[in-house]
Amino acid sequence: MADNNLKFDTRAIHVGNKPDKETGAVIAPIYATSTFQQEAVGVHKGYDYSRAGNPTQKRFETNIASLENGNHGILFSSGMAAITALFQTLKKDDHVIFGRNVYGGTYRLAVDVLTKHGFEFDFVDTRFLNKIEKKIKPNTRWVFLETPTNPLLELCDINKVSILCKKHNIKLAVDNTFMSPYGQSPLNLGADIIMHSATKYIGGHSDLIAGVLITNNDSIAEAVKLIVSAKNPLIYAGTGVIRSEAEDELKELTELTNIPVITSAAEKGVISDEHPNSLGSGLTGEGQIKDLMEKSDLIIILGSRFAIRYPAAENTKKIQVEIDKSEIGKFHKDVLPVIGDAKVSIKKIIEGTKQMGGTN
Repeated sequence: MADNNLKFDTRAIHVGNKPDKETGAVIAPIYATSTFQQEAVGVHKGYDYSRAGNPTQKRFETNIASLENGNHGILFSSGMAAITALFQTLKKDDHVIFGRNVYGGTYRLAVDVLTKHGFEFDFVDTRFLNKIEKKIKPNTRWVFLETPTNPLLELCDINKVSILCKKHNIKLAVDNTFMSPYGQSPLNLGADIIMHSATKYIGGHSDLIAGVLITNNDSIAEAVKLIVSAKNPLIYAGTGVIRSEAEDELKELTELTNIPVITSAAEKGVISDEHPNSLGSGLTGEGQIKDLMEKSDLIIILGSRFAIRYPAAENTKKIQVEIDKSEIGKFHKDVLPVIGDAKVSIKKIIEGTKQMGGTN
């Protein structure tokens, strides 16, 4: 988060804008590279592929997060790309409440695109709390405000809406494009995430198109960054025997999570040991286990022990299964090793996944 000792103008100029280490240039170069050198597979200096981030992008993200008093800034190619990524963190049948005068592109995305994927939306006059509350359902996940609105400049009380959202365990997103971080700070008023079409006042000169999301919520940031980087999560099956014993359960789990299975043997339709995300047929030591944890976004280890790790999320409920106090648990708080019959153990994981609404 921004240093509170620095005023807005100072942060706008200096935060994220350190001189270039390579040359000392006070204005950072634009990194046009698509890829970055890696010392080994998955070992790099903070960047591997520019779609997931580069030094130029990082400077802007750090700066805009500071101006919005946030911990995480995530850059996109446009404001609509930012909104699309935000709603990709939701799942089918989730419900969102929008302001009635929301930006036309946002409206079309919701009504013409996302409804086809099972999302539910209501559009209300968000200037009135009672109208928002009347539309809240058990499956409501977000309230999305735009204040001031584009183009009618309608205003709503962010702080009062945030209190209402917290009462119902709903997240609050605010499109802060028209006010900018200079005019208001939605995170300070209780919002969970801010969106900007940086094309407008952030860019300021009609010479770029960009979007950005800013949040203090680590779980939201992790979920959005996963969408941006599109890293390959995996299901790692430690032995072929386990697969044969619980083939139907593994298939159901794969369909439920939409994540490929990696096994210790090359099988038809299954990624083999030669796949770049595979660490081989066995997890014999702490080093290998730690390596697997670090390189994967979602892990299920099947063998003499079973474990599952979900991407961190505030609403994640750990699956209650028999815990084996093995070395696996040392490396990640969300890893829950379980032991016993393969079918029973995987069914428990499936039940837990369904209760959590999948892995989205």
